[in-house]
Amino acid sequence: LGVSFPIIVSNVYDQQGRTLSGSTPETMIAMLEGLRVDVIGVNCSLGPEQMKPVVKRLCEAASVPVLVKPNAGLPKVVDGKTVFDVSADDFIDKLNPESKKVVHGFVEPYLAASKPGDKFQFMRIGYFCTDPDSVENNLIFNRTVGLKDSYNPSKQ
Repeated sequence: LGVSFPIIVSNVYDQQGRTLSGSTPETMIAMLEGLRVDVIGVNCSLGPEQMKPVVKRLCEAASVPVLVKPNAGLPKVVDGKTVFDVSADDFIDKLNPESKKVVHGFVEPYLAASKPGDKFQFMRIGYFCTDPDSVENNLIFNRTVGLKDSYNPSKQ
């Protein structure tokens, strides 16, 4: 076909942090990264609060971007309709407040030609990929992995 698409694999994990087949996040990462997937994720099995331990394990072990798509709690059927036990306000309160942080800056001109999904390291900041909504006059890069900073000025 001559077209390259990113491979994104998202799994369902239970309350014990295992897939339906019994695999741990670390096992899934080892297998999927060995298959050269571009993004590994967790989706719709748990609410935002219950999903945090799985997300933490994925982020600690993965060397590719991690996709997180929680439900608003666990779904239930009430009077024939699917409802969730977490309100919109509670859902937002449980998310990482840093998950949508907009920072304006300058980048090298060659990045204007980047395509959605292209990956870059911004020195001393972390790893980023070009957002699908990015255009030449409004470049958008999503941080996928931040760099750990162990500098502590009080110990100098």
